[in-house]
Amino acid sequence: MVVAQVFTSIEHVAIAARDPERLAGWYTATLGFRTRSTFDNGPGKPKTWLLELGHGPMLEVFAAAADRQSAQRDNGDPGFAHLAITVSDFEAAHARLTQAGARAEGGERQA
Repeated sequence: MVVAQVFTSIEHVAIAARDPERLAGWYTATLGFRTRSTFDNGPGKPKTWLLELGHGPMLEVFAAAADRQSAQRDNGDPGFAHLAITVSDFEAAHARLTQAGARAEGGERQA
């Protein structure tokens, strides 16, 4: 029996952020994402941002619930662990992230 391919790709992943505008700005300024669209969530509420980089899935950045605290997560905890981005020049990407104040987590891994 041949099964038709109904699900064809990932359209977007989402991040709930305490300051979605600031986080969306970091992704655009530091990593070169482009704002595809924003959504107004009503008076006094932060916008939702839909960002894209190349032709892959988009990244949605929306406001986290203000009344909830998030626990410190480890990469091995259950649930979404990380977002991996392909780069054309590792050293240049590393330098840009270091200049932007990003810090390394964990040890160096061999490919």
